[in-house]
Amino acid sequence: GSGRAAYLAALESGADFVVGPLTKERVDELQAIETLPIPILALNRGSAAGVNPTRRSRRILSLSRAPEDGAIQLAAMIWQEGFRNPLVIMPDSAWGNRMQDAFTTAWGSLGGDVRALTILSDEATDNETVATSLATLQSESRIKAVEKAFDAPVDSQARRRTDLDSVALLAPTPQMAREIRPLLRFHYAGKLPVYAPSTIYQADSGITNRDLNGIRFVLPPSAFTRDMAGSTQLHALGLDAAALIDHFYQAGQTQGTLLFGATGDLSVDSTGNVRRRLKPAIIARGKARAI
Repeated sequence: GSGRAAYLAALESGADFVVGPLTKERVDELQAIETLPIPILALNRGSAAGVNPTRRSRRILSLSRAPEDGAIQLAAMIWQEGFRNPLVIMPDSAWGNRMQDAFTTAWGSLGGDVRALTILSDEATDNETVATSLATLQSESRIKAVEKAFDAPVDSQARRRTDLDSVALLAPTPQMAREIRPLLRFHYAGKLPVYAPSTIYQADSGITNRDLNGIRFVLPPSAFTRDMAGSTQLHALGLDAAALIDHFYQAGQTQGTLLFGATGDLSVDSTGNVRRRLKPAIIARGKARAI
């Protein structure tokens, strides 16, 4: 009935290691236990509030498919490629807030400052929101004002703001990415390099993926492994969980990469969270190509 009850049942059965649970709420229940006789490899990240990080990192490791890992890596990719003024586009949702917080924190740690943030919501159309963020609406309004003043057409084209050099498209679905990418082109930002998390890509959607050609993103290593083709992300998570059992105690002594896993290159931070480094990729002709 609870994570605590399952853990106690494992103790009574003579287990010497626990893998799981999968939900944040159940992981929180395990983190609240004062004494942990046997170690735990949780398959999600719980809340750090009220938990002693030193005790948790020694007795509990948290392996998960947290999307924040992708946002952190996107910030590093954009920075490493020399861009300093990204436009961050995100949905007005809990997922969007998590991704934006992770990206902004990572960007700030590199020395950057997010100058432009676009939040897509139901209060305005995506076209209006993107146009406002890129300042093309203001440009068009100025042209119309001049035409009205002189009562004659003006041979001029609207322009976007020029202080942006890249786009971080924090889209939770391929559909959202396919809707926003054309709007960037329409509002004169088609040449800006676009970076996105793995959520924008569907391996079996070659034709529709062509709408996303050129977008740089990140994918778990299993996506490029032939013998993992068709496997689910949870399958990859299970493979890494099995491998981490043998490296559990080593995790407390290793500062760098602990394991090159199916979900990413795995390392452990000071709070016991297993961090995943994904593989950089680009969409070309509707297919993911490793960079």
